[in-house]
Amino acid sequence: GIVIMPDARKLEGKPVVLGERILTLADPAAAELELWIPVDDSIPLPERAPVSLFLNVAPDTIYTAILKTIDYKAQMSPRGMLAFRAVARFSDGRPVPRIGLRGTARLSGETVSLGNFLFRRPWAAARPWIGLGLGWGLP
Repeated sequence: GIVIMPDARKLEGKPVVLGERILTLADPAAAELELWIPVDDSIPLPERAPVSLFLNVAPDTIYTAILKTIDYKAQMSPRGMLAFRAVARFSDGRPVPRIGLRGTARLSGETVSLGNFLFRRPWAAARPWIGLGLGWGLP
């Protein structure tokens, strides 16, 4: 296994409390992909949606994965934005990348029309200004 420590320098001189987590053991062969999907970019995704990963250290290599879970509630990501946390399992037979690497992931959802694809964001930005979606006229 691999020992994962957040930052060893933060532990220097710090008293340790019983039960406090100071390190994590990980199995490199069982690594999974953690995704943070911004709330503005969230789309309906089918079960077991395909994921393509492009690592920052090797952008020409594509790793494929299958979406395993998505949180139902958005939370603050490590980068400080509101996002849904998702987990994917690597699906190709190649060795998984080293733990801790970062990159960009592409999630593939359902096929939509070109108009829906082009006007989804402008429509979402205009909707609060024109009053749609507020439940007006509903009992």
